[in-house]
Amino acid sequence: MTPDRRSDRQNADVGSRRAGYLLCVIAAPLFAMAGIVGAIAIDGGMAPLDFAAFRAYAGAVILLPFVLLALRSFRRRSLVPIILYAGIGVVASQSAYFEAISRIDIALALVIVFLAPLLVAAYERIHLGVRLPRYAYGAMLLAVGGVAVAVLATSGGIDDVSIAGLALAAFVMVTFAMQIILATRLPREVGPLASTGATIVVAAVLYIPLAPFWALPAGILDVPVSLDGVLAVDVPVWSALAWVALLGSALPFVVVIAGTQRIGAGAASMIGMIEPVIGSLIAWVLLGQVLEPVQVVGIGATIAGVAVVERARIRLRRPHPATLAADGVPVLDADHR
Repeated sequence: MTPDRRSDRQNADVGSRRAGYLLCVIAAPLFAMAGIVGAIAIDGGMAPLDFAAFRAYAGAVILLPFVLLALRSFRRRSLVPIILYAGIGVVASQSAYFEAISRIDIALALVIVFLAPLLVAAYERIHLGVRLPRYAYGAMLLAVGGVAVAVLATSGGIDDVSIAGLALAAFVMVTFAMQIILATRLPREVGPLASTGATIVVAAVLYIPLAPFWALPAGILDVPVSLDGVLAVDVPVWSALAWVALLGSALPFVVVIAGTQRIGAGAASMIGMIEPVIGSLIAWVLLGQVLEPVQVVGIGATIAGVAVVERARIRLRRPHPATLAADGVPVLDADHR
């Protein structure tokens, strides 16, 4: 390779990585907004389970063509991992998440959910014998302590916090950790879009007996919901559903796929840690969910602690272009959130 060609290749790689970082940064608010619009729809009278099902139905419609194009490439042995991931990582995780944010603030739910990498690290230590550096275990204690501070410092005291909401968020944390682990068993030969689409399509099928698409409430579409945040405006329920259908179902996964392909799962997972921050800010601006200063400190400590553990865990593993778990659906590599 001549020096000029080598230079062009290096410049192209730099440009590709910059685009990758930008795409992953864009994906974070798209994922965070799913909880915001979910809260709006729920406040308008839609059941959390119905909203979770609607999101899966919308994503299935968008990604089904990619699944059909790759249908012959799927192998029988991939069926069980896809069903397990769809059931645990999409149906159980998403349903419980929207139930949780109907009871507790989105920021609090997200920071609990994002403790999942700690469970993955514990699994790798027990099952795979992966030893993290000592400072990572200190970071784990910091992360858990940060969540405790965020919960205890809630305005009005612990009595004002829904125990059911906390339990649901903790359940989502467990399912999130399981989806990261299960993602390594998803089919790689069909490509990330088909693999992601397959799990969402199966999840949509699993939702049919729980929340049939023909029985989703249509009478609440025009119900106005008051946003108590900085903007203080009323929006109809249909606007929340339109957002999640167009921008909150398949699009975030497509964006994060493109970004992770350029920068790798390790870097993408670190960028993903900004989602709780963005989610907290948007919840404050739109929904008026204000955090106490001490809660902000606790959430910051949790994010910092988890980021340290995640970085240590990723450095001990060799990256590979596999499948990525992102807010409920596998994309490229199991080391992502």
